Order: sequence, then C-alpha cells, then structure tokens
Amino acid sequence: MRPRVELAIGIVVMLLLGALAAGLGIRAGGPDTSDGRRSTYLTGPYGARAWATALERMGVKVGRHRSWEPPASPPAMLALLDPSRPISAWTAARLIALADSGTELLVAGRGAAPVMECVGWSVQNVIPRPTNDSSSMRITAVLVRTSLGFEEAPSSDDGTDAVCARGVISSGVLLFAGDSQPAAVRLQLASGGRVTLVADGSLFSNAALRDTRAGEFTLGLVAGRVDEILVDESVHGFGPGGGMLAAARDWLQDSSARWTLLQLALLLMLALAAAAIRFGPTQRLPRPSRRSALEHVRALATALGAARGHQVAVAAMVQGLHRRLGRQGELPRAQQDAWLAGLEPVMRTAEGRDAVTRLRQWVHDASGAGTVRDAALAVEDVWQDLRPS
Repeated sequence: MRPRVELAIGIVVMLLLGALAAGLGIRAGGPDTSDGRRSTYLTGPYGARAWATALERMGVKVGRHRSWEPPASPPAMLALLDPSRPISAWTAARLIALADSGTELLVAGRGAAPVMECVGWSVQNVIPRPTNDSSSMRITAVLVRTSLGFEEAPSSDDGTDAVCARGVISSGVLLFAGDSQPAAVRLQLASGGRVTLVADGSLFSNAALRDTRAGEFTLGLVAGRVDEILVDESVHGFGPGGGMLAAARDWLQDSSARWTLLQLALLLMLALAAAAIRFGPTQRLPRPSRRSALEHVRALATALGAARGHQVAVAAMVQGLHRRLGRQGELPRAQQDAWLAGLEPVMRTAEGRDAVTRLRQWVHDASGAGTVRDAALAVEDVWQDLRPS
C-alpha cells in the first residue's frame, strides 16, 4: 500500500475517533448531578462549591477540615453545611464546647439537628409558599424552640459526659419563612460564643446561588464578619486521604474532566495501535554507493589548488602514482621527471603517453589555475593504462 493511501486511512480513522470522543464527552462529561452532599468540593446542583468560591473572591479565606478530630487551632468560624453523615450527641456537644472557646459556629440543614438540639432548637419541615418571583428563596424548613440540651447527657465511649450549652443569653432572627416562622437565627451563648442556625441547608447549594437570592443571605452570614472560615468536610465522608494515587482516583471520579482525560488516553492508545500496523510488504532501501578513488583525488587537488600549492599538489599526485604502481621507497621531487620519462616506452596507448608527457611538463611548471585538476586526471589516465587487467 502506498504511503499516501496509508496517510489518508490514518487521517480518516483519527477524525472518526475524535468525533466519537467528542460525542461521548458531550453526553457524559458534565458535572455529577446525583451527588446530594452539601460539600464545597462538589460542583453539581446540590454541592456548595459556588458558595466557597464566592467567599474567596470576597476576601474570605476558606479552609476545609477533613479529620474527625477537632481542628488543632480553633478557627474564627466553623461551618457545618447540612451534614450527610449522622452526627452523634457527643460530637454535637464537642462542637458547642468549641463555640464556648471563641469559635463562631455556622450550622445549617437537617443533618445538623443534634447540634441545634444542643442549643435548644429543632428543625421542622414546611411547604414553601408559592410566589410569582422565580428568584425568591424557597424555604423548606424552619426552626422551632425546644428545651435546652438533650434529655439525657451524652457520653463518649470512655464514659466521659459531654455538656451542651449552659445557657443562651439572646437570639436574633436573621430570616423568616412565609408564616413569620424563623428560618435562621443567631444565638449568643452565656459563655460568650456565637452560634448561627439555618434550618434549610439547600440555601447554600450551587443551584440556589445561581437561580435565587439565597447567595445574598448565605454570603452575608460570613463576609464582613470574619476573615477566614473552616468548612467541616468530614461530615460528608471526606477523610484525610491516602496519597497521590487515591487523590487522583477520587479526582477522576468526581471531576467532569475525567471523561476528557480518559477519552484522550483511549484515543492515543488507538492511534498508537493503528500506527503499529504495517500496510504492504517491506521495502528494501538501496545500498549507498561508495565513492571512487578519483573523487578523492579530485577533492584533494582542488583543496591544494585553492591554497596555491600547485607544484606541491602535482608532486604529491606523482608520488601517489609511484606508490600505486608498486614501487618501493619515496620518490624525491628531483627524480620525478626521470621516473616519468622511463614510463613513456611502456605505455600501451597514445593517450597514456600523452598523459605522461603532460605530467613531466607540470612537474617543472604547475602555475596554471587548472593545473592541479588536469594533473589529477592525467595521473588517473596513466593508472588506467598501466594497471593489470
């Protein structure tokens, strides 16, 4: 098969594979819309990546906490956005103790009900009131007052009791639902700590920030109040990790770029496989021909002629002819004319005798510009005439 046909086949195969990869990417390359966790790592409609990104652009430093243990250094604000994993009463009490130490808590969603119960509130589902304004917030949960703390004091595995808030000095409503029910409150604890409760965690989702005015409210809970916030991601199952391979695997699983990378890798493998196939029989390359001795002699003569060493060049070529004819020892320049004179009787042809005559002349006078080249040709004529057949 000719190279042009092989190239055309390769181009057609590459275009078909590229079209197939593009179609698969369009069909399945978007963000994962099935993950309902309210995590700042997720870009789907239920995630909270947009909320964290907007805070960073407003000058708030956003960190992620991925350990089950409390942070080593208490942050200015700790956020629990609608935990997707159950929170024990012991963990809720430890978070309230963290608020007593000066960290402001931002707790949102039904998944954080144990923390809200620890400060005397609970979450109740409501039906959103219909409205003609598509950008208004759809609040599906409100806060209801309960007794302060748990009915039974929670304890850890080692039997240590955990204490909820000892008292709430004041509370202010930040957001009302349709029936004037509180949907978000800020509490001032007797210890001096602050806790902000938001009943509906969906207000922090990417979809709510894009389609409604929820961003104005949720961002205002942080921006302008603190310079940094730590978001607890361990409540969504994000652990400390297991190295670069595990991180790369998780990124490929959670990122919309995974389809592009996997399709590109598949495309490269198929291209390599197609390039490895040999179409048609093997072609033998022609063996390079060796240069003749005359070419080297001409090159040497040209170089010496350019250096204005015509006499030296002619003498060197006569000396080379002497050696090629099997004569032993060096031939001094003073004896070259006599040696050439002895060659004339043994020449076979008139062209050979004429070449010897010209060489004898150039041994004495080789001042012409083309003398060196002509002497090289004459030496080759003498050699062709005298060499054994």
